[in-house]
Order: sequence, then structure tokens, then C-alpha cells
Amino acid sequence: MSFAAGAGSPGMGRGWLQAPGGANPIGLALVKLADGKQSFAKCYIGATGDFARTEFTSLGLPAVTESYHSAFLASSPLGGAITKANARAIFADFTGGGTYQPLVRVGDDAAGGAAGGAAGGAAGGAKFSVLKDPVLAEDDGLAFPATIKGGPVRGLAMQTLWWKPPGGTLGLLAQGGVEVPELPGSVWKAFTSLAIAEGRGPIFAATLLPGKGAAGVWAKDFTGSTRLLFRTGGDVGVKTVKSFKLLSATTRSTGVTRSFNDNAQVVWLATFTDKTTAIVRTEVP
Repeated sequence: MSFAAGAGSPGMGRGWLQAPGGANPIGLALVKLADGKQSFAKCYIGATGDFARTEFTSLGLPAVTESYHSAFLASSPLGGAITKANARAIFADFTGGGTYQPLVRVGDDAAGGAAGGAAGGAAGGAKFSVLKDPVLAEDDGLAFPATIKGGPVRGLAMQTLWWKPPGGTLGLLAQGGVEVPELPGSVWKAFTSLAIAEGRGPIFAATLLPGKGAAGVWAKDFTGSTRLLFRTGGDVGVKTVKSFKLLSATTRSTGVTRSFNDNAQVVWLATFTDKTTAIVRTEVP
């Protein structure tokens, strides 16, 4: 499986990288072997491919960089401290050497500690319940959506986004039910898509409460703060945005990165209240 949309991040390309130094381009695919086990396969253009067995029992879609760094969601074999309750985890290799370390496991504490980090964690007593496919930038910034449970966490607050800056510590990026910066009185309802850009950080789309159809897109600005880029009900010039499309998978090309680049720009399709449409380019501050 390659060129597929990841869970929680349909606008982020996967499975393809251009080898540095002018070498053959490489695709990284998730394959099922004849014995029923899963593995990653490096598929070279103009050369033979090779399979890499792993120590995992179930693999998610890989996220890769041109430096051969990668991350993915997977399940570890049971045994020792690994049980059915905590077998699922996000693993990362930030060296390109093929050695993967768990970044976070289902059942880990989602408040403070390694998960909370400098950016802060969720409410005390909450633990990671469901992890989704991570997104990975060329500078090793990594982010992923997750569901958390436990303690006082209920309802909207269970939906979260997490971010590990390059060389930094994993921390909470955004959480459902929390008041939205720059929009007093509004809270995040759900996170519909997540991507990450080199040199800047995560970009994500979310729906809001209150308001029917209320939604927007946020990104990390040059100061590291979460900044609103645009939203429904907001203005572009003299027109008001009714709806938008960004970070979405496209028919027959679901694994291609869309709508953003590493130059702090996003390009999106806007529909305005006067029923006109436009392609809009927005600079991330």
C-alpha cells in the first residue's frame, strides 16, 4: 500500500521520497507478504526493490523524508511489558538507520511527562486511547491526531492534536472544547485534517462550536504560536468565505501532498457567500 491517505491527515503525501545526491527515486510501500505478515518495501525506480522485515505485528502507513527518516503507527509483539492494552504505538527513526523507537504508546499518560512536554499536556488522569497515522516533515518535526480518555476528559476534549518540534519534546498542539485563539467564545469541535511543513510546523483544519458549518485553518507562525489563517465567515478582500477546501485527498491521487509547501504558503479553494469561487494563496505569518 502506497500513495494512500493517512488516518487524520488526508492532505499529506505518503510513501514517496526523492533520494538525495541524485540517486534513484524511492517509494516506501506497506506490503503483505505471502506468509500473511506485513512489511515495508523500498521500491527503486530503475533498480530492483528490497523488502525489510520488521519486528512489528501490524503496520500503519509510513511517513518518510528525503533523508530516509521515517515514522509510522504500528503494533508491537506481545510479551514482557507489552500487552494488548499498550501494543499500539507511534514509532520514529530520526537517524535513517532503520532503528525505531516508540514515541508514544496507547495507555501512556497524556498529561505532563514525556507526552506533555514544554508545550503542556492534557488534563491530569487522561491517557492515550487511539493513535492515528503521524505526519513527518523534512526537518523531523512530527505531529499526529489522538483520542484521549480518563480523568476529567469527556466529550470534545477527547479529540487532540500532538506535535514534536525538531529536536524537541512531544506536547499538546490543540484540543477539542478549548477556546480558539483569536476567536473568543468559539471552541474547537473536531480536527478534520493535519499536515506539517519543514521549518514551520503543523497546519490543521478544524470545525468549531458554536455555529453551523463553522470551520477554519490554523498553523504555527514564525514565533511558534498557533495562528488562524482563515475561516468560514471571515473575509478575503471584499468577499465573505462560506466554505473552503484544503488538505483534502483527491480522487486517483490520494497520496500526494496538497495545498501547502515548505515556503510557509497554503493554497485553498474558497466558496464565497455570493456563490463565486476562487483559488486563494495565504502566507503563514
